[in-house]
Amino acid sequence: MGDSATMSPQPPTGLMSTERSQYHHHVPRFILRNFAHYSDKAKAKKRKQKHQKRIDPDMLNVLQLEPEVKKAEMPLARAFGQRDMYRDFQKPVNQQHVEIQLGKLECIVAPIFHKIRKAQESGLSAVRLLRSERDELRRFLFVMRYRGSNQHKRFFDKDIDSYNAKDKGSLLQHMRERGFEKPIEVWLDNIKTMAEVKIDKEGTWFAEILQRIYHRDADWAFVNMQAMYLAFCTPSNPDDEFLLTENAHDIFEGPVSFTLDPLTGEKNTTACTEYHNFSAISPRVIAVLRSTLLPNTEEDNIPGVRESRHLERELHRCMHSAYDLTASFLEDLPVTKARNSYTTIVDGAPRLIDGEDGSPKPHHTFDFKLFPLASRHVQKINAVILNESHNSSSIAFASHGAARRALEFYLTASCNEPGAYPLKIVSDPYDPTLLQLQKLEKAVALLGATARLMFNVDADDSGRDFLFEQTVFEEIRRRAAEIRGHTYTGNQFTPPLPWQYQYFLPEVYEHLERLQEKEREEQRSGKEELEKKKPEEEGPENEELEKKKPEEEGPGNEKNKPKDKGPEKKQQRKGAQHKYGHLQANEEGSKLQKNAPKPSKRAAKRLARQKAAKSRSLQNDESNSRPPFYLIILATFILGLIWGLRFVYYRLFTFLWKSYSWTRYFLSRKADLHLEPDAAHSEKSTPDRVDTGLGSEGSMGSASSNETNDEANFADGVLIMLTVYATFITVVVACWYCLNLYVKGTEGLITWVWETVRGLRV
Repeated sequence: MGDSATMSPQPPTGLMSTERSQYHHHVPRFILRNFAHYSDKAKAKKRKQKHQKRIDPDMLNVLQLEPEVKKAEMPLARAFGQRDMYRDFQKPVNQQHVEIQLGKLECIVAPIFHKIRKAQESGLSAVRLLRSERDELRRFLFVMRYRGSNQHKRFFDKDIDSYNAKDKGSLLQHMRERGFEKPIEVWLDNIKTMAEVKIDKEGTWFAEILQRIYHRDADWAFVNMQAMYLAFCTPSNPDDEFLLTENAHDIFEGPVSFTLDPLTGEKNTTACTEYHNFSAISPRVIAVLRSTLLPNTEEDNIPGVRESRHLERELHRCMHSAYDLTASFLEDLPVTKARNSYTTIVDGAPRLIDGEDGSPKPHHTFDFKLFPLASRHVQKINAVILNESHNSSSIAFASHGAARRALEFYLTASCNEPGAYPLKIVSDPYDPTLLQLQKLEKAVALLGATARLMFNVDADDSGRDFLFEQTVFEEIRRRAAEIRGHTYTGNQFTPPLPWQYQYFLPEVYEHLERLQEKEREEQRSGKEELEKKKPEEEGPENEELEKKKPEEEGPGNEKNKPKDKGPEKKQQRKGAQHKYGHLQANEEGSKLQKNAPKPSKRAAKRLARQKAAKSRSLQNDESNSRPPFYLIILATFILGLIWGLRFVYYRLFTFLWKSYSWTRYFLSRKADLHLEPDAAHSEKSTPDRVDTGLGSEGSMGSASSNETNDEANFADGVLIMLTVYATFITVVVACWYCLNLYVKGTEGLITWVWETVRGLRV
């Protein structure tokens, strides 16, 4: 990462170690070598040591994006990583235990990756893996994603108070149960646990992982390894290649919904559906994890599977703010599940072969086809990789021509498939996506191409109400239980992204005002057009109804006579407001009213009365843009509330103060009587003694009176101050609570306050 230097872990006080610092890679070195080439020094060394040990390529072609955009060669040993990323400073010794465990895991899976790459280079159409090899590969792909730079940013906090992700409460509970002091300890323990669990023949290794690690991340691991299937792809065009970024194993494709705070500009993830995960193995091979939410021809032939899949996908789509943009950008990617040795295809659906009971066995094999991809799909995958590169400071490539074509496609194409969540979404001039696009525009020029930057603008990201996770899960379980023969094994929900954007939007108010002014102009122009068209649209029946209506309603209802606003006007007004998420357009009502048959006289009278009522409601709706009358009532109510609360709180605090004073007086009096019985007896024997104000006794009485007055004035000031504070807090809380109920949520409250202020200004 470009900011890795600023995020390097620092040892805590008192736990300094003599262990050497190490450089930790985000991407394993055996994958980086597939993209590397030999330097001049390595070539000379290779010629001299022709019959000795193998010399690996040691240099990478990269496009550096930070601190400045340039094309360069980078040593493989210092590429795509940072120093002491997995070092556990909480331990006095063996601080590199997590990196050691990751090294052991890489030694296990490196031969599997080499086997896949060699199969592609040899021109084979498929590669066969044992069940243990497949399980090791799936476990490794998730560990690589979980150990990436994004997750490091999520957990890299000095304490739990500075942890700002949505699962702060559950993480704190997990830390208390496991005895952890810092969030980084949870991350390191999860990585070590997932890497050290041994793959057994019975398949219990996965259950052990889910039981030992943090439960929110365990749900994520379950979705990644059980709700997605693995496939391998290779470009059919020899000139096409895949790119490699620093977050090479943390790339997904799918819709993401945000909520945007217009006051602070904070952008938080509310829903995220992962349809595809990508992990580049070499420039010519990429591993694809495809979600089971997407259609599968073979499995959809099994009774009940298609319906269950459709239900789960619909529930995911309903969680997003834009339902119509929740399809996959790569829905037509030509991949399928691997063929296995324990099933066969009968009538288009998989069936168990004789002797198999469906339980996993170590001798099972899987034939993974190397799916050839057309240039369009290769460049779309590269576009997804580049779209997620805003967290990368460099991009590696094998050939200049392939990198140039990939960048040209990403920068110039719309990347906006019908119904799919588009790429390159920019919401304001300071969006990190726009800054990254501008850097890539400079980078493609260094490769000898000129690309005109295109991106998708989404200025309004207010969203709407979302379903809660638990509600979705319960609905899936209930529906799945109703399907005969179907066993529900877990949820399909992908946890929201752990990272968040946070930046300020200095132009958000001006932009909103411009949009709303444009909306008002559209409403005024639509009103003028409707008024021009109305004399032509009205027939003799409507004229007769207009003549009869004053006689039926009487002169008292003259002021309630409806204005010339038909259903089309109402539809247009609602449709215009729909793009800001406040109302929904109602097109069915206007269509039904246009196609309705001519009513009878009695029905015509009833329709006329309904039309008058609708017209009055429209007048009330239009009056909402001006300062409403209920604000005067609300202000009167608040003033009355303040006056009443002032009286109640003052009396309450006065009573408490007097109670305290009398209690203190009687306690001190009782103590004096107990300690000085003679003085008490003397006072009782002279009850009629009165201070006349003469001599020394009079002076002492006057001083005592002044002290009493000062104390009373001080007490009165304290009571007034407490009354003011209590009244102010009560009024603020009451107003906030009422407004929050009125607009149904804090997000709606901010929007409502902004629109109210704008209406008052207008």
